[in-house]
Amino acid sequence: MDLSQALQLAFAHHTASNLDQAEIIYQRILDADPNQPDALHLLGMLALQTGKMEEAAELTSKAVAIVPGNPEAHFHLGVALQTLGRLEAAAESYQRALEINTSYVEAYNNLGAVYEDLEWLEEAVTCYREAISIKPDYVGPHMNLGAIFRKLGRPGDALAYYHKAIELEPDYAELHST
Repeated sequence: MDLSQALQLAFAHHTASNLDQAEIIYQRILDADPNQPDALHLLGMLALQTGKMEEAAELTSKAVAIVPGNPEAHFHLGVALQTLGRLEAAAESYQRALEINTSYVEAYNNLGAVYEDLEWLEEAVTCYREAISIKPDYVGPHMNLGAIFRKLGRPGDALAYYHKAIELEPDYAELHST
């Protein structure tokens, strides 16, 4: 089995939630080539899924060092760093993902959340609005803008974004309790 086939098989296991089998194959690929960027990134994603954030950050950091033009790897590194509380480093990873792919809506949303955690509310608002401009039916940034405007004492704006979020996803229970 060549590298491409091994990666396809591992990814098939990964997407089918056969995580143990996927991990074994990713690790075998890395045993043969410790700098294989796809295996590093995908094993990092698997670590994210299983709550191993330090491992996820380490693996995806290696992947972006080898292939710095992969926006998904930067995004996943950002997720790991954000979860670990390394907010400024997470912001840098999301920003790099956005430099590569300026329409990466999830990166805008996550960067907005990081900015919100850092209390950089205007920057967060800008990110959420950019996410909405790219994908108007994405519920997350609408809900997040509602929360920010609520914090800022702007209930009318908050309600408008909450109502839009409910319109987009009426069965999302959390929206009805805000």
